[in-house]
Formats: sequence, structure tokens, C-alpha cells
Amino acid sequence: MIRLALACCSTLGIALAQCAPTWLPALSPSPYVVSFAVMPTGDLVAGGLFASVGGVPAQNIARWDGSVWSPLGAGVNGTVAQMAVAPNGDLIVGGTFSMAGGAPAQNIARWDGISWSPLGSGTASVRGIAVRSTGEVIAAVGGVVASYNGTTWTELPDLSAPHFRSAVTLPDDDVLVLGDGWMLPWGGTAIARWNGTAFSAMGGANWGQAMHALVRRNGELLVAGNNLDVQPAGYSSIVRWTGSSFVALDPALTGTVYSLAELPNGDVIAAGALLRNGLPIGNLMRWNGASWSPIAGDVGGHANDVAVDGQGRIFVAGSFATAGGITAPGFARTDLPCPAAVAAFGSGCVSAAGPVALTAENLPWAGATHRSLATGMASPSLAVHIVGLSALTQPLPFGAPGCMSFVDPLHTQFLVPNGGQCVIATVLPNTPVFAGIQLLTQVVQLELDAAGQNLVRTSASNGLALTIGAM
Repeated sequence: MIRLALACCSTLGIALAQCAPTWLPALSPSPYVVSFAVMPTGDLVAGGLFASVGGVPAQNIARWDGSVWSPLGAGVNGTVAQMAVAPNGDLIVGGTFSMAGGAPAQNIARWDGISWSPLGSGTASVRGIAVRSTGEVIAAVGGVVASYNGTTWTELPDLSAPHFRSAVTLPDDDVLVLGDGWMLPWGGTAIARWNGTAFSAMGGANWGQAMHALVRRNGELLVAGNNLDVQPAGYSSIVRWTGSSFVALDPALTGTVYSLAELPNGDVIAAGALLRNGLPIGNLMRWNGASWSPIAGDVGGHANDVAVDGQGRIFVAGSFATAGGITAPGFARTDLPCPAAVAAFGSGCVSAAGPVALTAENLPWAGATHRSLATGMASPSLAVHIVGLSALTQPLPFGAPGCMSFVDPLHTQFLVPNGGQCVIATVLPNTPVFAGIQLLTQVVQLELDAAGQNLVRTSASNGLALTIGAM
């Protein structure tokens, strides 16, 4: 992993104010949105109770691909209250409905990208959904939690409550179920963990109302709600799991937080009605690790759900009338003033293992780690990841036919290929002053003899032009 300072390039940046998101004009009619899900492609799915979104007919569920809204087939005939993405990319949708795609589906259904299908005989009204790596669906339904193995539903033991709120799959494949305390027969807690065999109170008894959990990109777990017990420190609206206990993210924060999301640079967005030191601070707030600030002028009422799509746009739903002073009854989204972008240029050449290619795995955002993948690595070989600001077009020394250098080096990093590829991680500076800067990257391969001692020839990938974005 490399960390880029780029101090010499600060004059190329865009001022912070120019990268602040702003709210876009409201859709008319404004859809009643209850829940969001972000697909592996970065597309966003909105669910609720509506007949259209942005003028596009969509029965209670719709997909945003970064440019336009589209329906998910014939949708469902009732409210979509909860959604979860399965490991294979299917979308599991729950709520209160009896039909999905025009066929019977009792309160829970699967969308595979083409068609809808029921999950067995269905369930009672769904209050939370999580999907494990095996494809097993865990759902809080009615007053119990049940598991669907692909054929049948089974009620899980020792957990019941009148007010479940949500569920989430943890990095170790355990499932967290959230609710309003006193969920377990053997003790009071608002946060229960299912390990595939039994439920337990995570970190001991945690009282209050647990409403939403966020697993951040770095693996950290946050739980949001109201009066979450982190004694002896007191109560908080957002708690962080340390590995052994929950602690307050911000000890001064109270009020109610209904939903959390993470921006590309790692900042956390909290939606609800937030208080700090007993005083209201806003309904849609951004935490940078040290302080809170409103998102684009905040929203004029309670924000109940928030999500960030793969391009960095913020979506919010709730009981508000305005967003940033713009009329937006209950649903709004921001623009992208400083978007991140990736474009390939030049052509890679052929190594002893085949064509050498460099592809981006995510977008380059200020404060985030950009990841790319180089393939076509021979064995044995070494690789050099080159980063620069200026392009070249010149033959590669000792290169195979057609192998070219595309980047004037500003920074280089040696890598050891593994399994014919190299995973490259670049930590970008966490400041919007670098927004708009374009970095050029390429991988050059040093192909070695069988003993791994002498250089046989060089080969190279295509280049990538990374435009750093910021919010």
C-alpha cells in the first residue's frame, strides 16, 4: 500500500467550498421512500410506497443507475420496508405485500436482476433482513427471527420481541439483530448476535433502541438508535464496537439516529434528530472523526434513512419538507460537484503469462484507498507500480514488442505478483484540495529467468487516468 502526499500539487486543487454537495430539485411527485439498498455495481435501490419515481412508473421499488430511474420488473403490491443484498448480487426485499412481479410472494421476495421469486411460503411482516455468505436469509418477522435455507423457513430459538428494527451481516458472517431492548429471555438487550447456532448479547446487556447498524469499509461496526446504554459512560445515539464492548462514537451525542451511511472518504452520515450536549444540531449530519457538520444545509425535518450510491451521491428519505432550503417533501438527493472518475488509456502488451492489464476496482476519492488490479503477471517476476502526473509514449527498455511506458514517474512501488496478479492499494490524501487532480498509473513487469535471478525482459500494462473526487 502506498500513501500519496502530493504536496507539490496543491495549487491544482479545487477549493473546499466548490466540492460541497448541494441538493437537487425535488422529484414530482415525490415518492414515499422507506428504505435504501446499494447494489454491488453501485446502483441504488429505493423502496417504499409509490407508483413512480422521476416520472418513471415503478411499483413501490425502483433502481437508480447514476443517470436514470428504472422499475424492478412489475415490483411489489405493497410497502417495501427492508432490503438486503445477497452475496451473489440478488436483492432480498421485505415489507408488507402479497405479490412480487405479479405472482404470490408473502412479505418477502427475491429479485435476481431479471425476475421476481418468492422465498418459500413467505413470512409475517418483515422488520429486518440479513443474508449470510452461504445465501441463508435471516429475517426479523413479526415478533421472531427466522432463517430461510433456500427451501424452508425455521424459527430461530431464544429471541423474540415486539419491536425489531433491522438486521445486518457482520464481517465474520454472524448476524446482528437490532430492536428495542429486552429482546432475549435471559436478559435485556437491544443488540443480539446470531452465530449460526445461538443468540447472545453482544458485549453484554445493551439497553435502549437499536435501529440501524453500519459495517464500515475498514470493518468497524457502528450501531445507531436512541439511549443506547454504554455504561458507565452513559447513553449515546451512536456506539462503536471495540471488539469486546460498545463505546460512544461521540460521548456528547444524544437524540435519535435512525440510519447511518459512509461517504467515500470514510466520513459517517447520521440521519435522525440529533442532539449534542442536549441541544439540537441537525437532522442529517456528517462526522469526520472529530466534529459534526450539516449535509448541504441539512433537511427541514426528521431524516429516517440515508444512503450513498457508488458514485458518491447522497440520498435521504424521511418526514421533512425541504432539503437545503429546496422543496423536497420526504425524498431528496445531492449532486456531484467534484466527481471521481477512472479512464483507461494506452494498450498493455503481452508477457510470458499473456496480456498485461490494469483495471480499477473502485473510484479514486480523497481520503479513500483506491484499489486496482494488474493481471497477466508472469512467474517469476517483479512488478513496479508507477504513479505520475504527466503522460509519456515511449518504448519500454528491454521490452517485449509493443511494450510502452505511458507515465512519467513521480512515485514508484515494487510489488511481488501472486497467482499471476498484483493487488494495488493507494491511499489518497484526505483533503478536498486535491479534487480534480488527475493521477496517471501503470504497472511495469520485470520478467525473470527460472531461477528468479536475471532479467529476461520487461512488459507493461495499459495506463489508468484517475481523477480524484471529493465531497
